[in-house]
Amino acid sequence: MTHGTDRITATTLQLKRGFTIIELLIALTIGLFILAGVVQITINSKRSYIDNREISSIHDNVRYALDILAKDFRAAGYRACANASPTVANIINSSQKNNISGAFDLKAVSGIDGDNSPSEAISSLPIYSHSQGLPSSAATPDAVTLRAVANSNELSVRQHNPASAVLSTWQANGFVNGTAFILADASCQNLTIFMGDQNTTTSNEIKISSKNCTKNLSATAPFNCENSLSTNSQAPISPGSSVFPYVANTYFIGLSTIFANAPALKRRYINVNNGNLEYKTEEIAVGVENMQLTFGVDANRDGKVDSTFKTANNITKWDQVIAMNIALTLRSFNPVGNTGQTDGYLRKNIETTITLRNTGR
Repeated sequence: MTHGTDRITATTLQLKRGFTIIELLIALTIGLFILAGVVQITINSKRSYIDNREISSIHDNVRYALDILAKDFRAAGYRACANASPTVANIINSSQKNNISGAFDLKAVSGIDGDNSPSEAISSLPIYSHSQGLPSSAATPDAVTLRAVANSNELSVRQHNPASAVLSTWQANGFVNGTAFILADASCQNLTIFMGDQNTTTSNEIKISSKNCTKNLSATAPFNCENSLSTNSQAPISPGSSVFPYVANTYFIGLSTIFANAPALKRRYINVNNGNLEYKTEEIAVGVENMQLTFGVDANRDGKVDSTFKTANNITKWDQVIAMNIALTLRSFNPVGNTGQTDGYLRKNIETTITLRNTGR
């Protein structure tokens, strides 16, 4: 009986025996390997998600930035039916023109080479700099100004009364007082740049603003408020003349005001503030870090670029420019790790060439 009890006790003790130290260490090691694998998979998945999100943001900004730039570039120089060398009367007072210096020179396009232009050429533009985060190896961003008329808001002149300084239009309008307009007369020979006010009694009239130096809108020779040429004609504008808001947009790379320490493609445009002209800036696409521009010149007017594309500082006659090459560098919003660059940001370079539709304008 005693021997039976001993056998039961020994068997029970064997069944209750735990892991040995070696078995426990092996189990822990295997568990750690599995856990490390799970953690690594989680980290890689998160990094992949972040990378894909940043790449997606870059691609979205690429498409949007190019769409905006291409649309404006192709429209640059459009002046309705006006010929390549029209007579131009700019009757806007000097004080107003000085508020938006460079807007009314009527060049379809003019550019600034960030590395080679005089400092005064870029002093009014807060171009993204190396001290703000631009890589030290990168060229300073360029800038470009495009001038045209907003043909989507065209008005047709029904009658012009010089004595009352009123243009009657066939269409109703809802522009802001002090808007800068460009008018192409029915002969397609003359252009007039002026500021217009609304007539509070009817939406089919444009009043010649007091911010202009004369009520006259027609000229037989170039005219502006500084030269007061006696050839300034008092003849009324012909019915059928076209009136458009005047557009002068400057594109440049600056520090974003929306996302801290991020670069952005910006657009400076003509704005009206309490009846006065001013420049205002808006952000087009955050993450655009650089813009390098070269221009194709057609000096012999055969419709083809003469030779290689040139930087802005090598262009002497902007009216001969027929194409622009745009090289953009886009940067991720956040560092994403091992990208081969010291700051850890993802970057994408894109390049495209756009032909101007309104050459020689």
